[in-house]
Amino acid sequence: MTERSDVRAAPQWSPDVLDLLDALASAQTEGAVLEWLLDAARRSLLAPAAQVWWPDRDGLPLTLAASSGAADFDVGTTLAAAVWHRREALYLDDLSALPDQPETGVAARPGAAAALPLPGAPPAGVLTVIYSEPHPFSWSERRVLSVLLQQAGAALVRLQQAGQELGQHHQPADALRAFVQFTERVASSTDVPVLAEQAIEVLRASLGEVSVGYYEADGDFWTARVLSQDPFMRRSLQTRLHFPRAAPGLQRAFETNAPLSYSHMQPQEGDETGEASYETGAVYPYSSGGEPKSWLGIGRVGAQLWTEAELDIFKAVGRSLGLALERAEQTRQLEERQALLEEERAALDAFVTFTEAVGTETDLLLLAAHARDVLNATVPELHIMYYTLDDQQWQPRVVSGHATVAPLPLETPGFAEALWTRSPVTVSGWNGGESARVVSEPHGNGALYPYFWQGRPFGLLAAGTRHSRHWTPRARATFMAVARSLALALERAATAETLQVQNAELLAQTQALEAFAQLTSDLGVQRDPYALIRRAQEVALSLLPDGFAAYYEPQDQRWTLRSQVGERGHAGLEAAVQGGLEWELTPTLTIPWSSGRPLYQQHYHPDTDGIVETAGVVQAVASLPLLLHGQPTGVFAVAQFGPRLWNASERAMLEGVTTSLGLALERAQGLMQLAQRSAELEHSNAALTAANEELEGFTYSVSHDLRTPVRHVMGFADLALREVRGTPNSKVERYLNVIHDAATRMNTLIDGMLTLSRMGRQDLRLGPVNLDLLVRQAQHDVRAEFPAQPVEWQVAPLPVVWGDSDTLQQVITNLLSNAVKYSQTRPLSVVKVEVQEGADGWTISVGDNGVGFDPAYQHKLFVVFQRLHNYQDFQGTGVGLATVRRIVLRHGGQVFAEGRPGEGATFSFTLPRHG
Repeated sequence: MTERSDVRAAPQWSPDVLDLLDALASAQTEGAVLEWLLDAARRSLLAPAAQVWWPDRDGLPLTLAASSGAADFDVGTTLAAAVWHRREALYLDDLSALPDQPETGVAARPGAAAALPLPGAPPAGVLTVIYSEPHPFSWSERRVLSVLLQQAGAALVRLQQAGQELGQHHQPADALRAFVQFTERVASSTDVPVLAEQAIEVLRASLGEVSVGYYEADGDFWTARVLSQDPFMRRSLQTRLHFPRAAPGLQRAFETNAPLSYSHMQPQEGDETGEASYETGAVYPYSSGGEPKSWLGIGRVGAQLWTEAELDIFKAVGRSLGLALERAEQTRQLEERQALLEEERAALDAFVTFTEAVGTETDLLLLAAHARDVLNATVPELHIMYYTLDDQQWQPRVVSGHATVAPLPLETPGFAEALWTRSPVTVSGWNGGESARVVSEPHGNGALYPYFWQGRPFGLLAAGTRHSRHWTPRARATFMAVARSLALALERAATAETLQVQNAELLAQTQALEAFAQLTSDLGVQRDPYALIRRAQEVALSLLPDGFAAYYEPQDQRWTLRSQVGERGHAGLEAAVQGGLEWELTPTLTIPWSSGRPLYQQHYHPDTDGIVETAGVVQAVASLPLLLHGQPTGVFAVAQFGPRLWNASERAMLEGVTTSLGLALERAQGLMQLAQRSAELEHSNAALTAANEELEGFTYSVSHDLRTPVRHVMGFADLALREVRGTPNSKVERYLNVIHDAATRMNTLIDGMLTLSRMGRQDLRLGPVNLDLLVRQAQHDVRAEFPAQPVEWQVAPLPVVWGDSDTLQQVITNLLSNAVKYSQTRPLSVVKVEVQEGADGWTISVGDNGVGFDPAYQHKLFVVFQRLHNYQDFQGTGVGLATVRRIVLRHGGQVFAEGRPGEGATFSFTLPRHG
C-alpha cells in the first residue's frame, strides 16, 4: 500500500528546539525570552536572520528590541507596524514577484519574509523572519512559528504578572527570592501534586511555622490534595481534609478572583476537635474558564496580622503556582490530544491491517478469525470471541487461544442489551454470575458488538480484558475500529452469498424455462392436456433424475393418478397407488390442493400418507398445486429416492415448471375454445351472408318490379288529368293530382331503395381520396339543388384518406345537402366542415344552423325510411342517411349525430388510417 504524505502533519521539532522549549521555563527576564524566541525561530526554519520589534509605551513607533543573525536587507519598521495593526501574520514567499507595497514597506527584491504578531491585545510585539532568497513557507513552518510565539507570549505574560505582583523594581528581596526559588524548583514540571508540594515547601521556608494546603473542587466540597506536615495541621487533619464549597471566605476570594488575607480565622462549621483556630490566614484562588477549580491556603497560630512582606511572598508564590498550574493544564490537554491521535492512529492501523488481511474473503468465520488475529496482535491484553446466533443460543465460533468457551442463552446480560439497542455495549466484571460462563478464565471489563443482516441478528464480536478492570483508550478505539470494519466485511460477505443464491435461482429458472420452451412449442400440434403434463414431468425429471413424477386429480373423494413419468422402484408401491389414494388420508396431496401453495418434505416418512410401501424407497417429496385460472385442477408431485433439501434453485425450478404448465394448459384450453368458436362464427357468417344476399336480392327485385305499376299509375293519372281539365268537376282533378304526387313520391322511394341495395352489392375501389375535391363537388351540386338559398361555407383543410372515391362523394354530398335543406328556414345557411385527426384515423364533421332534432329520437336518424320531420316541411325519402351509414361502415368507420331543436345539427363519420 502506497504511503502518502500529509501536508497537515504535526511540526517536526529538532532536538535543539526541544532543549530550548525546556529552557524557556527558567527564563527570568524579557531579554532571555526574546533571545530564546529568536534562536528557536532561526533553528526551526533554518532562517538567516530573525528580529523582534517592540512598541513603546504608547504603542508606536515600533523599535528593534532584539535580533539574531544577519540578512542582506532589513524589512524595516513599516512591515512590523502593518502586522501589529492588522493583528494577522503576513507571509511573503517571493519578494521579487511582488510589486512595491508602500503601505507595508515591502520593496520588490530577491528574498522572503514573514512577520507575526506576539500574543496580546494589542500585540506585545512583532517577530520577523528574513531570507535572502525566495522561500515558500510550508504549513508545518507556519505552525512551528505559531507555537513558538504562544510559548514566548505565555512566558512574557508570566514575567509581566510576576513583575506586577512583586513590584519588580521596588519589592523586597525575600519575595523575589521566593518567586525565583519556586520557579527553579518546578522548572518544567507538570505534575500538580509536585507543584503544590514545592509551593508549600517554599512558603514554609520563607514564612516559618505556617500551615499550608492545596485544595481542589470535589462536588459540593473542597478536598485537600496536598497538605503541609506541620504539628498543627496533623492535630486537626481530619477537619482540614474537606471544606464546603459555600464557605463565605472562599466564595469572596473567587468572586474577586484575587488573593484575600484574613485576621483571626474562625473554625469551620462542624469542627469538634477542640483545636485552636488559625489567627491569620490567606487564600489564593485559581479558576479555569470562569469556573472555580482550586485554591492555595495558608494559616498561622499566634499572630494577628500578616506583614506586607509576608503577603508579598504568598502572592508571589501563589501567582507562580498559578502559572505553573496553567502550564500543567496546557500540557495535560496536549497529552490528551496526543493520546487521542495515538488512539486514532492505532485504530486506523488496525482497520487498514484488517482490511488488507481479509481482501475479498466472503467466508464469515474466516473474516471473524482475521478480526481476532488483528486484535490479538495489536492489543494482546484483549481476549476475543465471535458468536453466531443459532437455535436461540450464542454459539462460540472463533476464540482467542485455547480457552474453553460454552454456549450462552439468548438472554445473557450484555448480549441481550446489545441486541435490544442494536449498538455496542460495555459489560463490567466478566467474572461472576451468568457472565462467568463466557470463558474459563476470569476477565475484567468487556465489550460486545452485535451484527445484523436485513434487520435480523446473526453474530456478535466480544472482547474482554484479561486482567485489567478498565479499558485503555487505545484498546477501546482499536476494538471499535476492527469491529466496524468486520461489520462492513460481514455485510459484503452476506451480500455476496445472497447474490450467489439469487444467481442460482435465476439459473435454475432459466434452465426450467429453456427446457419448458419445447413444451410450450407443442401447443401448435398437441392440445391433449395430459400429453402436456407428461412433457412437464419429463422436464422436471431431467433436472431431478433420482426419482419419479406423478400427477393426481381428485375424483369421487379419491386421488386418481392421471400421468406418471419414471419408475417407482417398488412393485408394491406401484400397485398401491394405481388403485387411487384416499382423499382424507393423503396430506401430501390435500395440503397443496387446499392451500394453493407447494409442500416440500425433506424427510418423507411412510406414515405421512399411510403408504407403508414407500418405506425405504421414497426419501423426499415435493408436491405442487396445478392451477388453471387461479383454481386447482390437480397436484404435480416429484418423489426422490435419496435425501433432498429442496434448495432455493430446485424450488424455483419446480414452481416455474408448474406455473408454465398451468399457462400452457390455459392456452391449449383457450385454443380449443377459440377453434370451436371460430367454427361457430364461420357457420353464422355463412348464414348471415346468405341472408344478406337474399335480402338484397329481394330488395332489388321488389324495387325493380314496383317501377312498372307505379309508372302505369303515373301515366294514367296524367291522361285522366288531361281529360278532366276544363270541366266543371274540380274535385276529380284534385284527386288525380294527389294520385300523381303519391306515385311520384313512390318512385323516389324506389330509387332510394335501389341505391341502398346497390351500396351493399357494389365493390369498393379503394385508393387515395382527396376530401377537399369531394367537398368542392358537393358544394357545386348543393348550389344547383337549392339555387335560392344563400349559404356561408366554413370548410377546414381536409386530408387525403384511403377509400372509394365514388361512394365517399355520395356521403359528402348527402351530408352537405341535408345541412342546407334543414337550414332553409334561416335567412343564411351556415355550413361548417371540420376534421379531427386521431391515432387511428380521422373524424369528419358537417354542422349547420338549421332546425336541429330531438336527441331522444337520435337512434332513428340512420334507419332507412325513418324521418324526424314532416314531409310537407322538408321533402325527402329517409334513405340518404341510411346510405351514408352503409357506406361508412363498409369503409370500417362509424357515424354519429348531435343536435337540439332550433339549435342546428352536426353529423360526423370516421375513417380509419390506411395500413
